[in-house]
Amino acid sequence: MASKVFVTSKGPLSPTFADYIHIKGELSLNPYEMPGELEKAIRVFIEHYNYQRYHEGLGDVTPYDVYTGRHLEIIQKRKEAKSRTLAERKNYNRIAREQGSGL
Repeated sequence: MASKVFVTSKGPLSPTFADYIHIKGELSLNPYEMPGELEKAIRVFIEHYNYQRYHEGLGDVTPYDVYTGRHLEIIQKRKEAKSRTLAERKNYNRIAREQGSGL
């Protein structure tokens, strides 16, 4: 039987939009001796899910980034870095072609 944990896409415990995710495979299949051990494992999973794991549906940012409003800044910085990288690559390839045709 799969356990379900209430984790939100808008941030931790935000009631506006909820994802119910199955954590059966995420938690150890070993039996827990005490309820506190299972609670701790669930807290660790939620911590990872909300604060560390990038979500493709959110633009590859964490739910916490969306919750705090930082997601737009993060996405913009990534776009700028990608644009710089592509421009540098284009310039490098142009120079390489010019040097190659001069031989």
